[in-house]
Amino acid sequence: MPSWSPDGASIAYRKLNGREHELYLVNASGGGERLLATNGISQVGYSISPYNQVESRYYDWAPDSSSIAFVAERDGIANLYAVSRRDGMETKLTNFTEPGIALNSPEWSSDGKRIVFSFQSKNRDENGKARRGLKITDISDGQITQVFETDQPFRLIGFTSDENGVIIVEPSKEYSGLPPETKVIRIAISGGGESLVASLKNIYYYNISLSKDRKQLAYAARDQNLDDIWILATAGGTPRKLTNNNDSGSYFSKLAWVPDGSSIVFGKQTRFSVLSSMNFSSSE
Repeated sequence: MPSWSPDGASIAYRKLNGREHELYLVNASGGGERLLATNGISQVGYSISPYNQVESRYYDWAPDSSSIAFVAERDGIANLYAVSRRDGMETKLTNFTEPGIALNSPEWSSDGKRIVFSFQSKNRDENGKARRGLKITDISDGQITQVFETDQPFRLIGFTSDENGVIIVEPSKEYSGLPPETKVIRIAISGGGESLVASLKNIYYYNISLSKDRKQLAYAARDQNLDDIWILATAGGTPRKLTNNNDSGSYFSKLAWVPDGSSIVFGKQTRFSVLSSMNFSSSE
């Protein structure tokens, strides 16, 4: 799970040491590998056929490249932390005390003053429902604001382009990598109001990527037994197909936008355990 720092000088990545997940840093020019964080870092969930990460992100660089936000569960309590790129010093960004709550998908605002993240109870009620929602922490004073709460499954995709809201996706069928329908929803940070951006058919729920300017979503969909890549404006509108795949045995995985938004990188798989190629598709 490598991730370039915004200034291009470093690459962060995850490493599995026995059963311990660790966060490492290396110079973009090579060398200088060093351990940044360990001890309870959240594990990575994934789907197969094709391979995709369950969460949209498991850590996130600060906009000024000075630190990385990540989730760790220590003494049975999950909290959000930031680790300094310069000296590896950690700062605890939240102070939750309730056990049995998982935190996921931290994302910095563009000014570096806020981080949005999702939460989910590990326990379910008598109806089999789990408590889920979104929170935002203010970096300067540690104040936490709850944006909304639900018992429906969803994934946090990221901030909207104006950062007055966040984009989530909600499947029509839980625990399905390819649900019949996926709703793209905007949640207002002030008040938690919901507005439907689009209802998309047969898209890979775990393969949706937000462009760096947060104005477009890329996603993979399987129609008539063929995978293709589409893009959709986060403001809504008609989706546009970018690829013209004619091989029913190829599955598209792990979309990622290049920084300027001109292209999308994605993998192709023909078997669940083999990545056969890496490709670019122009979004222009």
